[in-house]
Amino acid sequence: MSIIIIFIYLLKYILLYNSTLVYLYLKPDKINYMNKYGKILFYNEQNGNGIAITKDNKKIKFNIEDWDDYDIMPHLGLEISFILEKNKVTKINIFKKNIIDKKNIDTIEKDSIIKISTKDIPSPNKCKNKDLEKIGDKLNSLLTDSTDSLDSLDEKISLSMNINETMNDYFNQLKKELLKREGYKKVNGRLKYSFAKRFLWTTFNNLVDIDNNIVTLRISSISDDLKFVSNLKDNFDKKIQYPLTAFKDIFLSSQKEYTLIKKMTLDTIDRLNLLRTKEETIKLEKENKKKEILKTTNKEKINKSTKELKILNGTYVDIIHMMARLQEIHKKNSKRLDNFEVAHKETFYNSFKKEAKQHQKNITNILDAQAYLLDYTLWKEAKSSQAILNYFKSLSIDIELNTKTYLKYYLGTLDESKANKDTKDLFTFYNYLNEMQKDYILIITASSQDALDYSQYIQSMNKTLVVKSFISELESLKWAMINTIKVIVLESKLISTNAKEYLDYYHNNIFSKPKIILIGDDVNVRSNNYVVTETLPKYAQPQKLIKSLNKILDT
Repeated sequence: MSIIIIFIYLLKYILLYNSTLVYLYLKPDKINYMNKYGKILFYNEQNGNGIAITKDNKKIKFNIEDWDDYDIMPHLGLEISFILEKNKVTKINIFKKNIIDKKNIDTIEKDSIIKISTKDIPSPNKCKNKDLEKIGDKLNSLLTDSTDSLDSLDEKISLSMNINETMNDYFNQLKKELLKREGYKKVNGRLKYSFAKRFLWTTFNNLVDIDNNIVTLRISSISDDLKFVSNLKDNFDKKIQYPLTAFKDIFLSSQKEYTLIKKMTLDTIDRLNLLRTKEETIKLEKENKKKEILKTTNKEKINKSTKELKILNGTYVDIIHMMARLQEIHKKNSKRLDNFEVAHKETFYNSFKKEAKQHQKNITNILDAQAYLLDYTLWKEAKSSQAILNYFKSLSIDIELNTKTYLKYYLGTLDESKANKDTKDLFTFYNYLNEMQKDYILIITASSQDALDYSQYIQSMNKTLVVKSFISELESLKWAMINTIKVIVLESKLISTNAKEYLDYYHNNIFSKPKIILIGDDVNVRSNNYVVTETLPKYAQPQKLIKSLNKILDT
């Protein structure tokens, strides 16, 4: 009997225990050992990472992907509930008591971030170095975890590349571009691009407007490459004129750790600006909440407002704490960056200045050769364009087709004394052309003695004239291509050709339009393309030549 009674009591105990287990299973919200509560201590709206502190003062990290409450987004000071399983946070929701604070949360969420310009900051190189990745992880940890020590921010920034390596990288690229254009150095003429730039492109556009067919593939190629080298030189000159620009673009941009810390410093500034904005907002909310409590006598409203004020106070303290930490991080990182720059700046300046001088002249030489070649080729094509010839003819403009005479015609309509700076620059350019492109007297004879006699006599009688004499027709034509010829003096019979053939070739290949003095027995040379201005008999005395020459020059 006693055994039966014991068995019945035992059965009742088992049933009661099982019913309790069933109840607990059906009501997990009553007793759930995985459910946790806490408050958001830090949240980064840019990457969705955050830190929360639990009721037992343990810090746990979370991400926005684990957020389950879509009515209110995470922000500082918000009380939350979540599931913590194997140190993994999931199913984060707002703690229901906080739902009353939605208005304030919405206000804070709408605050804007002050934008910081990063225009002058070198773009960070992609980091593949494991040590550098560790540095980046450490910096991120310092920004998000208020318990980490800041001692590591007292260490010096390490070099990724030394000064010589960074300069070699830059100048090797420059040399590569210049080497591609080495052929321009073989061009005989030069046109100073710094003087010619404005008028050269104005002329180019004007002639193309009249006849766009003059832009051949060669002209298009030369003009495009001239623009490229011009930009290359402008950037190069800027680095020479402003060494700090060179220091940033060449040296600092190559320093991986420096660049990483620079970016982190900007991130810190962004976070500080965000926190300052939220601090001001919450401070105002606190004042308003205090006023609400003082105004009301309703106990329920007082309790509600007091709880809300407590949340605001906690959030405000957290913000102040985080701001102080970020300011210390910013101060230390800024000092590290400054120390790194000071340690290398002067050495870089001196090395760069010395190396740059070796390349500056080379770039200018190529650029001036390109400018000359474009100018020459453009006018050569213009001379064969009937549309351009008709245009000048319609304006009653009878000038040689080249930049010098075209500029002279343009400046002839202006008063230099009343000119603005841009126009004065054109007068300066014209004076440069007069100095560089003198008007020559070209003498071609079959006898070297005759060529020498004519040349010496003309120069003795008029020292202002510049005379060049040849017996080789080919050499004289090559020389004429890169100089401005005012008067041609030639004999009717030359070494390998005659006057008519020579003048026909000259007219078809050289765009200057010189006056012509023909010497010889056969002076009956006719052409629709040119006119013989003066004729002299064979073996004419030099005095007669100078007389004819003065007559032409006077007119």
